[in-house]
Amino acid sequence: MNQDSNAYGRLFKQIDKCLARRMNNGLQQLGLTASQLHILFVLKCHGGILTLKEMEELFNMAQSTIAGLASRLEKKQLVETVPDPTDRRIKRIQVTAKGEEAFQAAHSNMQETERLITSPLNEEERKALLDMLQRVYQNIK
Repeated sequence: MNQDSNAYGRLFKQIDKCLARRMNNGLQQLGLTASQLHILFVLKCHGGILTLKEMEELFNMAQSTIAGLASRLEKKQLVETVPDPTDRRIKRIQVTAKGEEAFQAAHSNMQETERLITSPLNEEERKALLDMLQRVYQNIK
C-alpha cells in the first residue's frame, strides 16, 4: 500500500483541527460559541431580524434549541427580542449594536484566517484550490 494513500484525509483532518482551534480561540475572546456566531451570521444575512419560526426552518432545529441559543445571545446583549408589529404572539430576534460589533470582530478573524490559508498561493493557485475543494466537496456530500 502506498504511504500517500491516506495523505488526503489526514491533511484535511489536520487542517480542520487547526481551523477549529483558531476559530474557537477567536470566538472565546468574544465570548461566543460557533453556534452563536452562526445565528448572528444568518441574522445578518437576512437583514438583521428573523422570527424564531424562520430560524427553526433555516437551521432545521427544534424550537427549544433555537430559543435557547437566542436566549443566551440575548443575555449577552447581542440580540434582542422584539414583538412582531402585526401579531404580538410572534417573537422576532434582532441583532443589537453590540451583536453587530461582535459579528464584525468574528468576521475580521475569519477573513484573517482566509488570508492565512491562501497567503502562500498566487491568484491562479487560489482559484484552482477553490475549484478543486468545491469539486471534492460536491463529490463526497
